[in-house]
Amino acid sequence: MLLSVIIPVFNGEQTLRRCLDSVLAQITEEMEVLVVNDGSTDKTADMLDEYARAYTAIKVFTQQNRGQAAARNLALEHASGKWVCFVDADDYWGEGYIAQLLEELSDHIDVLQTGFTQLRPVRSKRKYRFLSAWSKVVRLDFLKKHHILFPEGLYYDDPVWAARLWQAKPRIALSNNTKYQYTINKQSITANPKPTAPVRRELRNMGLRPWSFGWLRTRLTFHFIKNQHL
Repeated sequence: MLLSVIIPVFNGEQTLRRCLDSVLAQITEEMEVLVVNDGSTDKTADMLDEYARAYTAIKVFTQQNRGQAAARNLALEHASGKWVCFVDADDYWGEGYIAQLLEELSDHIDVLQTGFTQLRPVRSKRKYRFLSAWSKVVRLDFLKKHHILFPEGLYYDDPVWAARLWQAKPRIALSNNTKYQYTINKQSITANPKPTAPVRRELRNMGLRPWSFGWLRTRLTFHFIKNQHL
């Protein structure tokens, strides 16, 4: 298996179908889709049963409501792909998103960092969001080697997970792919200001400061100069 696509979902009946359809429209025989239902109380479970019956590539897991981090960690336990990527249930892939990324994967890298398109009243393309899980394709054996899991118990787990990933100094490549469609949702975790204090505390406990990743900044600077992005 080449790629495991991990989708955690909680009460996602309003956006889940759009998300799954966009992924399944681009799926290949070398891909699997692991969806974790994190104790949803709406029609999410029924929708997932429908998709699981129609698509053999979809594997559905159900847990009591334990949060996004626990859902992602459960999927990682069952992932069989050489690479893993994450999709939030209120986001979706633009046409041709994954085909381009698969062409850019290499045995010489551990992380492929992608761009994204932010969906607001006016669309805007962005490069890059380094502290989000969904903006990366990551080698699974690298995550296992360095024991990089999502921190359970935090309301907003992405920054701590990403900091752990960068702290392990992976070999990185940057993609100009901005076809990941990131939806601004006022009810989402990333739009909620509450988690900032616990996240900062956790990063401090890891011994990290705003300028802890000098090697990463150097790599990015050379990339931007080479590609005339500065």
